[in-house]
Amino acid sequence: DRGDSSDPYCMISLGPKVHKTRVQKKTLNPQWDERFQFNIDSKQTSEGPLKLQLTCMDWDMVSKDEFMGSYTLDLSKYSRNVVHDVRAVLEQVEKGSIDLQFSVSDA
Repeated sequence: DRGDSSDPYCMISLGPKVHKTRVQKKTLNPQWDERFQFNIDSKQTSEGPLKLQLTCMDWDMVSKDEFMGSYTLDLSKYSRNVVHDVRAVLEQVEKGSIDLQFSVSDA
């Protein structure tokens, strides 16, 4: 896009599992309001910190999608069974953030 708008979407991953948001057309202020659930087995928790990775992209019909920023959230730093609100300031870009709401709970 020409800088006045984007077609953003995010890929959210935890280990090998990846979820993708819907593409929000022609906006610089997307609002996804989507829910994703990651099921974690005991092997994953014993391998070290659980890191949720967000990668934001600008969808393009003609050429390769453009990177818009990323953020890594260490879930082991958050209390279980509590709803957390986090403003994720995107890395590797000049500006941008995503407001997240999540909880970590035992299955």
